[in-house]
Amino acid sequence: MNAVLHFIPDDQRPDRIVHAYLDQAAPGSYLALTHAAPDPTHPDEQNAVLADYQKTTGVPFTNRTPEQIAAWLDGLQIQPPGLVPIDVWRPAPETEGEPMLLTYGVLARKPIDG
Repeated sequence: MNAVLHFIPDDQRPDRIVHAYLDQAAPGSYLALTHAAPDPTHPDEQNAVLADYQKTTGVPFTNRTPEQIAAWLDGLQIQPPGLVPIDVWRPAPETEGEPMLLTYGVLARKPIDG
């Protein structure tokens, strides 16, 4: 579920989508998930990018906090390094230019024993 759920508005219950997927997954399966989040270091830039995106595409976009995302993962075994900004998973060389959209990533395993 990489870069998918931020296109699902809250009223369409992205949490239920995650749970429906996991209900069908075999025990021991992994869920990889990335999701855009509010960026406290670049709020104006982020708001401008999102406003432009929504204006040009008409597609809804919902930033969610790591706490909101974590609530969807209850009962799963979160793998290291946890629910963290994606550049922690694989740091990129320093780049200049426009700030990237803050995105969190996580790898979680469905327990084998229930």
